[in-house]
Amino acid sequence: MDSLRKWNELGYAKGLSFCGRLCRRARNITVFSIGYLTIFGAPTASSHSLDTYVQRLAEYPQVQSFLAEEEKFKELADGELGLPDPMLILGVDNIPFHNTAFDRFLPSSKVFGFKQDIPNPYTLYAKSEKQEELSKKQGIIADYTFQRLKAFFIALLAKHQKIKLQQGYATSQLELYKALEAFFKGQLEAGKSVYWRFSEVDVDRSLIEQTLNNLEAELIDTEEDFIRLVGEVPELTPPEVIFATWDGKPRTLYPIQVVSKDIDTAEKDIEIADAAYGPNFGVNALYKQRESGKNFSGDDWFSIQLGVSVPLWSEFKQRPRLRAAYAEKNSAKFSYDNTFRTWQQKLKAMESKIDATVRNIEVFRKKDKAFKEMIEAVKRNYESGESDLNIVLEAQLNRLKVQSELAEKEAMYVALVADYQSHIHVRENDQTNNSP
Repeated sequence: MDSLRKWNELGYAKGLSFCGRLCRRARNITVFSIGYLTIFGAPTASSHSLDTYVQRLAEYPQVQSFLAEEEKFKELADGELGLPDPMLILGVDNIPFHNTAFDRFLPSSKVFGFKQDIPNPYTLYAKSEKQEELSKKQGIIADYTFQRLKAFFIALLAKHQKIKLQQGYATSQLELYKALEAFFKGQLEAGKSVYWRFSEVDVDRSLIEQTLNNLEAELIDTEEDFIRLVGEVPELTPPEVIFATWDGKPRTLYPIQVVSKDIDTAEKDIEIADAAYGPNFGVNALYKQRESGKNFSGDDWFSIQLGVSVPLWSEFKQRPRLRAAYAEKNSAKFSYDNTFRTWQQKLKAMESKIDATVRNIEVFRKKDKAFKEMIEAVKRNYESGESDLNIVLEAQLNRLKVQSELAEKEAMYVALVADYQSHIHVRENDQTNNSP
């Protein structure tokens, strides 16, 4: 019995020590119940602030690529307003082959001039405005991409901290299994038949070791994602995420803003096709330098011509293009409607997942609280001699499993909310408190 008491005291001390540390660590995970969710880990020294990493995300190649496209279309918009290059004319006029002198025939001359085409100004403005719409579309895509990268970065922060917590929980479980094994050795020395319990401990311990291996692989994958995004692994806790439900207005969704620009662009194509019915202009100016001959004076001549196009073949050229432009606009509208319906369904599904995750978090919190109270009760029973130490250790192990699941659900909540919000152009007054 002395030997059994010695093993019991050893196991009890180890088990309660680890339980106390894990309970304190579990209390570091706090989710605000009014509109916010923040996971707090152990204090860490961060070499960079969150703003620094957000700036790095803004400089990510994918974002910069769309911004370069935005700038490209802005320049093209300016370029559409320019006139075609003029054509300079140099030559001779009315020179006979058998004698190239300029003083034998009256119309012989040296010619200097230019030709300038002047397109319909309405066409130029319409083409310029089309390029501006394409530029705005690329700007929206760049902003949307930036928001998606921020959401992914926040999800990675939550995942990274979740992995660290779960690794701590799993390590503590292994220590508790050591204490449980020590207790069963004491039971065995006391003559009790508990051989089967050793196999049970070995199986459970192998599962925990497998979990640690999987967590290590997950940690490496997460840290590689960090390096790809911002060049290093941040030592940050996840920032607050605000669950602002979508107001139902189509233009507040980034995907809808993108496809709406296709409609705006199609409208500019209609303006371009309609402007094609208008006249194009042209100006020709020639200066003819002449020389005096025996029978005529050599006064210089000049000529100016103004040309105006006439849409004589509009039935075969302008009109089909105009019909095609209207068909393109109709296609863009159908695409808009389809995209809107698709994202209505997607956001509803995401809201459902978020609500389910909130409810699951509450369930696991209640379970954690119940196990905490159970541990306190079985500790009192053990100390009074009414129960064995293994009851305390097993309750501690069960609580650690619940805390690990709770950390999983809380990280999932952060990732889901960040992903949801990244699709919405959120305004400060469009925030709904719906956090666990």
